[in-house]
Amino acid sequence: MSKVSKKKTVCNLIILDASGSMESKKEDVKGGLKQLFDDIKENTKLNQRVIIAQFDNTFKVLCDVDASELDYSIIEKYKPSGSTALYDAMGIGFNMVPNSVDGVFVSIITDGEENASKIFNKEVIKSMIKSKNELNWGITFSGTSEEAIYNAKDIGILNTLQTTNDSKGLNKMSASRSQAYGSFTSSVERGLSSAEYNTTTLFTE
Repeated sequence: MSKVSKKKTVCNLIILDASGSMESKKEDVKGGLKQLFDDIKENTKLNQRVIIAQFDNTFKVLCDVDASELDYSIIEKYKPSGSTALYDAMGIGFNMVPNSVDGVFVSIITDGEENASKIFNKEVIKSMIKSKNELNWGITFSGTSEEAIYNAKDIGILNTLQTTNDSKGLNKMSASRSQAYGSFTSSVERGLSSAEYNTTTLFTE
């Protein structure tokens, strides 16, 4: 009798900027989340945990569910306001990821820069990212300014994408994220080590 291989498990961590400047792009973000849900549900080769959180000057979990439980109603919880506590969102979000997974795919989406964190600072986040890059994590960052991208690279994020600060840019981000996730999950399915796929370009301009 042939041995049936056990499905591997991936955690999707999506960290969404919900500061006040995102209000004008709220519907585009929701549209991107719908596409994201569809992409995740299409992959039946992996067990998938999905954690989606929004942040302004606070951190709010929109869902922490198995992929089978994803529902569009979750998207309606996204409501922008406040400032941009990016480091706090990353630190809290990273700490929510369960240890017993085969890979973690992180999507950080923002139109601004850090300006309000009180719990985590740059050096702590930089250290966290370094340790996650040595594990089975693929961390991606989408921003709308050169400064935001520079800061993301400075804290060790290997895969960054700069987009325009409008619906066209968000659509590009969504398409790139979908492609990156497909590349990442394929790597996990094939059992590649973190050293092999963390040096792979997940985002392409």
